[in-house]
Amino acid sequence: MEKQTNNNQAPSKLEARFKRKKDKWLKNLRCSLSLLEPEDCNDIVNSYNEKISVELAEGSVIEDILESMESIETIRNNVYAEFGIDPQKKVVNKSEKSIGKSFTAWILNIFVVFFGIGLPMILALTFFIAAIATIVAIVPFIVFMFINYDFIKVLPVVIAGIGILPLMTILSWYIMIGLYKLGTNGTNGFLFLAGSDKRVKSKVKKINVFSRVVLIITVIVFSAAATSGTIATFVGQNSFGNSLIHQRYFYETGATLNVEDKNLTHEKEFNYFDFKLVGFPHGNGFNFVINDTRQEGDNSVKEVTATFKHFWRQENIGDLNIELIESETGTPKFRIELDYFSWTILVASFGEPTLEVNIS
Repeated sequence: MEKQTNNNQAPSKLEARFKRKKDKWLKNLRCSLSLLEPEDCNDIVNSYNEKISVELAEGSVIEDILESMESIETIRNNVYAEFGIDPQKKVVNKSEKSIGKSFTAWILNIFVVFFGIGLPMILALTFFIAAIATIVAIVPFIVFMFINYDFIKVLPVVIAGIGILPLMTILSWYIMIGLYKLGTNGTNGFLFLAGSDKRVKSKVKKINVFSRVVLIITVIVFSAAATSGTIATFVGQNSFGNSLIHQRYFYETGATLNVEDKNLTHEKEFNYFDFKLVGFPHGNGFNFVINDTRQEGDNSVKEVTATFKHFWRQENIGDLNIELIESETGTPKFRIELDYFSWTILVASFGEPTLEVNIS
């Protein structure tokens, strides 16, 4: 029994010794071919590996197999000569094969530089700026909303904004990190194609368990605020969002000018150029509606009524005035001026106000 055990162990020890010598020889061969492209080097080393394995399987001894082969130096010289590589100068001669590979590498480098490095880094910078800008915008957003609109009406919008803006910041931050990593990988790919051993390490630190838990709780809280605020903003006929969508204005202010004694006539319909608008918060970009209610054949203008409808706080809007500024050959031109008391409605407003003019 002991003799049989020794016979079983002997072949395994012999195989282990053969494998160590084979691996050592192949490692030396790989090191000697360091000037080759990795794929070419792998092909050659694998070829010799298969050749040695076949002869070992046929019962040959590893020493005899290695002795029968050419020396590693001879193999290296022959391979370098085939690939047009001068081992002394460590450059590749411009053979047709190497020129083709260089051109392919050049094309790949262009794509890697633009799509793998440039584009991800530019987008990463964009999302980084977006994340910072979102943080900066939170406080002014809240302040302006409460200045411009009635507190109770705009409160759901502010709650939704308090939830949405931080979520946008977190999302922008992680998109920026992902793009930065993509750009880093693209840089390493470019260095690899260029034949450089240098690599760029990503400096993004992994968050620990505590930070991960805090992040999850933060996302849940702000998501709840964003969801509840958004629902309250749009649900209900008198809600802020619903009123904006259907243009159900909260307030309006008006003025009337009687011109019956001026004997004004205007045969054609009035248009925008018949009115000079002064002091309106949105310049001339809001809704402007003209209704001419005169009867057919009646060209005289008796009364002009202007009504300004809006969503802002009533205290922010002052008086609306109309005056006749021109009346040549019976064609009238009017000036409509609005006073307002808060410049913040110029930079933070939702919805479009409407100026409605009625001619009778």
